[in-house]
Amino acid sequence: MRLLPFLLILSCGPVKDAEPGPSGGLDTAPPDTAPIGTPAGVDADGDGFPEDEDCDDLDADVHPDASEVCDGIDNDCDGDVDDLDDSVDPETQTTWYADADGDGWGNESYSQTTCAVPEGHVALDPAGFDCDDADATTHPTAPETDCADPHDYNCDGSVGYRDMDGDGFAACEDCNDVDASIHPDAVEVCD
Repeated sequence: MRLLPFLLILSCGPVKDAEPGPSGGLDTAPPDTAPIGTPAGVDADGDGFPEDEDCDDLDADVHPDASEVCDGIDNDCDGDVDDLDDSVDPETQTTWYADADGDGWGNESYSQTTCAVPEGHVALDPAGFDCDDADATTHPTAPETDCADPHDYNCDGSVGYRDMDGDGFAACEDCNDVDASIHPDAVEVCD
């Protein structure tokens, strides 16, 4: 008497009806599933974008629908950061002013709005703007020590120099700045 071997199939779940595969035989491939421990569609930071769409799935402020802001991070996951991203939020940019004379004070007439400071530019100083960006000795905090110099060094719209009588001498050098006939070069007369 001859015994025929038989195959015992153990199953850990309900038996799925076998379907014909591409070659005509039974399809015994397992169903499509994510590997154990990494469920499909993980959104670790809870921003609504799974890790395969989110360029930083540990930061909820970074995702494809985020606004690009000036912070050195690719906030909207498009591959461009800050000034290199055309969609950067202008509210997060800074206005920088040209400083041609390198004195640290900006020229109000020439500015750029960017995230990073452009070369040759400075931020606005609360004291004001440079009124002569071709002269490093002229800026809002420059001293005005020579009362005879008619240049406005500190950009305040006034100078130490005054010549009320128009005789060519500053008030600080003229003993009577309301009489043009009285000044250091006048001829002394018996009067």
